[in-house]
Amino acid sequence: MKQLFLYLSIAFITFTFGLQGCKDSGNEPEPTPTATKSVSVGAQSGALTEKQAGTVNYPVTTSNIANGSYSATVANLPAGVTVSGNVSITGNSGTLSLAGSTSTVAGTTTNLTLSIDGATSQAFSLTIAAAPAAPVITIATQPAAATSVTAGAVTGSLTVAATVTGGATLSYQWYSNTANNNTGGTAISGATSASFTIPTTLTAGAYYYFCEVRATGAASVRSNVSTVTVSAPTPSTPFEVNITGTISHTTHTVGQSGTVSFSRFPATVDEWKQAREKIGGQPHGAVALQLMASEMWRRNNTTGRSCIDLNNVTSNITSCVNRLNDVFSPSSARPYQMAAYLKGASWQNGYNPTKPYTIEMRVAAGRPYTNSSTHQATVIYIEVISHGHDSGSVPVAVLKTQRPGEPGENGKFFIVFECSSLYNRCREISFTNPFNGLD
Repeated sequence: MKQLFLYLSIAFITFTFGLQGCKDSGNEPEPTPTATKSVSVGAQSGALTEKQAGTVNYPVTTSNIANGSYSATVANLPAGVTVSGNVSITGNSGTLSLAGSTSTVAGTTTNLTLSIDGATSQAFSLTIAAAPAAPVITIATQPAAATSVTAGAVTGSLTVAATVTGGATLSYQWYSNTANNNTGGTAISGATSASFTIPTTLTAGAYYYFCEVRATGAASVRSNVSTVTVSAPTPSTPFEVNITGTISHTTHTVGQSGTVSFSRFPATVDEWKQAREKIGGQPHGAVALQLMASEMWRRNNTTGRSCIDLNNVTSNITSCVNRLNDVFSPSSARPYQMAAYLKGASWQNGYNPTKPYTIEMRVAAGRPYTNSSTHQATVIYIEVISHGHDSGSVPVAVLKTQRPGEPGENGKFFIVFECSSLYNRCREISFTNPFNGLD
């Protein structure tokens, strides 16, 4: 019995090992390990500059990522920087492009990562350079503040010297102005170099010039104003003035008239004062003196202004000067305005008067004398005969006052109370008859 049990045990063990041996020696394949995907980003190339357009490229290498175009997902990009396009993988390599906008701030951004097809790269950095400083223009040498020349013999030039940072190229534009400042102004055609030749055709008067210096990317800079004062040549004709006619100082009498004749316009304030001593005690004498002072202002603002200050009530001086600025401005260009009030001058003959120069005046019809309580004086309206106005004449108001602080030397001379009509635009000259100027 024991022998039988032993045989059965040996048989069971043998069978069990046989089964185990059959299992281990079977043909089933081992499982394949999962392939590891990876993305690697190389060194930055290209340029990205603050507040300027630019592109930075990064070489990208991959492992176990199939060829193709993939959406480029970059983490931690700074404001103003965007991914440009996708990353196209060919042979386990590609290029990542980043583009900058004007809102980009200079500096280095770290810990950027690129994700492709579920794989994330190691951290990399983006460096943005600061925008180059804008060029700065500096005027080292200003044009001469004041230059004096003589009409008919004008010479000389104005020069400006400037520098600019950053190697930019300078350019120049000269301007003329009607006032002593560098605001506004009129660009002078062809005056685009550092030196400007003073026009030889200038007549007596004051002229204002300045230069604007420019460079690409830089704020333009304007020079100081250069005042060119043109004096009239020394007259060869003696200055003589005569007055005729009588106009009542108190009673408005239509038909009263008078004239003022003179050999040439006064060249100096002293000559104008000489004329005032002779004719300034009459109403129509004050009108003639105003016309003389206005022409003197056209030739030389300073000389003319001194005479205007002496010949007008204080409240009328500013208005008078403003109107003269308009009459003789380059845009208006009416150098013949005062010639339109001289005998023999008309728009048809270019306002070329007969000599001696004569101003014809009369008591204004329909304009009775009035009283100015401010000046405690009678206001007299005088008409100036003109062949340059459709009405045939323009009115000027004068008075004689002893008001303290007013011109007129305490009632010695008549002075102008209002004269805006004297500066109203006269008719344009005939195209076939040029204006020859006034002595």
